Amino acid sequence: MSAMGGRGTYGTEHDPVNCSFFLRIGACRHGENCPKKHTWPAFSQVIMFEHLWIAPKKCLAKKRHRDEHYENFCEDLVEECMKYGEIEEVLTYINIGDHMIGNTFVRFTDEDQAAACLSGTQGRYYAGRKVTCKFSPVTDFDNARCRDYQSNDCKRGQFCNFAHFMAVPRFVTNSLCRPNIFGRRSSKRRQDKMRRKDVDDGWPRFPVGALRAERVDCIAKWNRLRERNGQKPKTFDERPESQSSLKLFRPEN
Repeated sequence: MSAMGGRGTYGTEHDPVNCSFFLRIGACRHGENCPKKHTWPAFSQVIMFEHLWIAPKKCLAKKRHRDEHYENFCEDLVEECMKYGEIEEVLTYINIGDHMIGNTFVRFTDEDQAAACLSGTQGRYYAGRKVTCKFSPVTDFDNARCRDYQSNDCKRGQFCNFAHFMAVPRFVTNSLCRPNIFGRRSSKRRQDKMRRKDVDDGWPRFPVGALRAERVDCIAKWNRLRERNGQKPKTFDERPESQSSLKLFRPEN
């Protein structure tokens, strides 16, 4: 027991075998030179995309530009990952240390959906970079967070070794599927509530801040109503269905 560390020391800085940083944030600044173990799980509800969100320096210079770039990234990512199952959480490090930069976590409702996502996206490309994803050793993100950053008092800034997460865009929060205390999906209840709030004349409200697929669906409904009223439907550029919004593709053989 002493060689492996007691149950009370597992994953802590007193664990003589397992790297506490790796288990807490999914990365270690020492990398392969770390004297402790970095054990990747064989399965998990959470997928970690390594260094997936890399914003250009000109975007990072201004918070507004950085947030807009991240929102576009989240829209691509969520739209792609929803093909494999229901998403509960999306988090991305804002830290710029080499071992943490761009690391993004996606939590699914079960392990089978996460496995399908890993199989479907591993080895493809995003923004010219090869996608590398793994089952995440991190599942408790509250434990990963930097407490000083949460209170706006982190002296280490973006080079901190604890998690500084980007703010989750509102449309992503509305797309997430979280179990509520009654065991039902809160996102489904929100969708039903929004349907009941449609205007009395039958024209659905435009889903401001929603995913592109929802916006396109709303415009299509408007056009059907225009045709019914004898009006000419309005056209808009639509991305071919075969083209992924995430710009992922498998390399040619």
